[in-house]
Amino acid sequence: FIEQVTNGLKSTLPPGQNIVTHTPMDSDMVASSSYYQIVKNNAGSIDFLMPQYYNGITRPVQDGIGGVGQGSVSALSHFQNLVNNVYSGDATKVVFGFCISDCSLTGSNADGNEAATVMTDLATTYPCNGGAFFWVALHDSSATWSDPVNLVIQSSSENCPDGPAQTNVPFPTSAPTKAPSLYPSTEMPTASPMTSNPPPYNTHAPSLALAGIGEPCNQPPDCTSGLCSGGNPSRRVCLENGSGPTPTEQPVPEPVEGPVQPPVSQPTACFGRGTPCNDGSQCCLGVCKGNGVCK
Repeated sequence: FIEQVTNGLKSTLPPGQNIVTHTPMDSDMVASSSYYQIVKNNAGSIDFLMPQYYNGITRPVQDGIGGVGQGSVSALSHFQNLVNNVYSGDATKVVFGFCISDCSLTGSNADGNEAATVMTDLATTYPCNGGAFFWVALHDSSATWSDPVNLVIQSSSENCPDGPAQTNVPFPTSAPTKAPSLYPSTEMPTASPMTSNPPPYNTHAPSLALAGIGEPCNQPPDCTSGLCSGGNPSRRVCLENGSGPTPTEQPVPEPVEGPVQPPVSQPTACFGRGTPCNDGSQCCLGVCKGNGVCK
């Protein structure tokens, strides 16, 4: 799993734009450890190795960089093994780790001045080393730890060559492919050019057909005869144009194939007030006055 993650990150992330590191305890970075063998076999994918020289088998503050006593292994010999056998002599790949104040139970704490002394001693053997890191940033109040340590590292590395230049990855020059929009386009569609003249619009409104004799009407202009009976508007029909209006018989509709439609009741013709009549049945109000006109 560790190999897959380490190599997968290094091969997948953009070249020159990533740093892959491991931060093991010093006790895990000995030749008999499986973790050590994984790191050694995959060192090409690990930009920096950051061993924790606290809480483990070394005590560089109490024993000095090359001594033993509180620790079972000297920090210097441990560091040398990683430089020579993992990174083929490149000490800039190994970063020395300290604990500021969380490791009192194991006697592994190192304040700023103590850590600066250890780094000064390390620079005697490896002036061009990978520098230092610490646990934990919260305890580096007002840079009281990092300032003295940084002064030592800067001073001892003045004559060290710069590291390999980071490969500049060119930015793409072609426009990125436009992702499909989640929203409908608001652009107006472009109309296709017309290849022929469209047919002219019909500017003449259709004429309204006039009602024939006996057909419903509202007023005289609705009828071909120019006469529309009076009375109840729902019973008005067109009259003949002549002396003495006579109600016209309703035409019998021709049979039509298909489903039988219910008969539509036609309004009964009647004469309005003042129209000559023979009897009351001809008048809309049912009264034919003695002078021969409808009431």
